[in-house]
Amino acid sequence: MKNYKTYFKDKLAFIIGGSEGIGKSTASLLIDLNCRVVIFSRNQKKLELAKSSIQKIETIQLDVTDYIQTENVLNAAIKKYGVPDYLINSAGMARPGYIHELDINQIEAMMRLNYMGIV
Repeated sequence: MKNYKTYFKDKLAFIIGGSEGIGKSTASLLIDLNCRVVIFSRNQKKLELAKSSIQKIETIQLDVTDYIQTENVLNAAIKKYGVPDYLINSAGMARPGYIHELDINQIEAMMRLNYMGIV
């Protein structure tokens, strides 16, 4: 059986959408396994809350729907922290309802984040 604390020791993970939900839980788990973790989120307040509950993480504000910002921020993060061993994308949103009930702006926002944000 692998010793995961040894396996993840000094590895680097970038988690896009890491300020809440699955991304935050993944960050917490990886920190517990001795991994270095940088989380990214467009919401600075949520980043600060995540940092207060998981002290060892690094946080960077990023809106993945902005391609130029994403490229610049990720390049700067790589220069600062190094190339990540793991890149985890958990950024996403959902607007519940039938497609014909949703406003086109809601659909476009979901596609920009859920699809284009990871392409």
